[in-house]
This record gives sequence, C-alpha cells and structure tokens, in this order.
Amino acid sequence: MEKITEYANPLSRVLIAFIFIMFGLNKIFNYSATSAWMEAMGAPSFLLPFVILLEVIGGLAIVVGWQTRWIALSLAGFGFLVH
Repeated sequence: MEKITEYANPLSRVLIAFIFIMFGLNKIFNYSATSAWMEAMGAPSFLLPFVILLEVIGGLAIVVGWQTRWIALSLAGFGFLVH
C-alpha cells in the first residue's frame, strides 16, 4: 500500500495543478472572450490578468511543491468566490 501512495501523492498533485494551469492558459488564448464574459457576469475585466496569474503561477507552484498550502488556500478561495 505504501508503494501506491508513493506515486499517487505526486501524481494527484500534478493532476490537480494541471486543471488550474489549463484553465489559466485557456483564459490567455481566449482573452477577449473571457474578458467579455467576466463583464457580463458583473466582474470587472481588469481583474483578468490577476486571475490568470493566480491560476498559472499557482498551478506551477503546486507542481513544484512551493508554498502548497497557501497556494491551495488561495485557489480554493478564488474558486469559492467565483462560483
């Protein structure tokens, strides 16, 4: 059983971070559409660069294991505020 957790923990960290990184990159490549959607939902579009940074840099930080608790808390708080 220890063999499974030895590989499952890093793999799960990468897969969770991959979600945030991909959504951040999607926002970069569809910047104008995402900006318009944010405005339609009542969120100011000037926050979009900060959202992208949080998702991409936060996801990468989780992958490398830097400040994972604080980054995860920030991403969870962001997800809670958005939805």
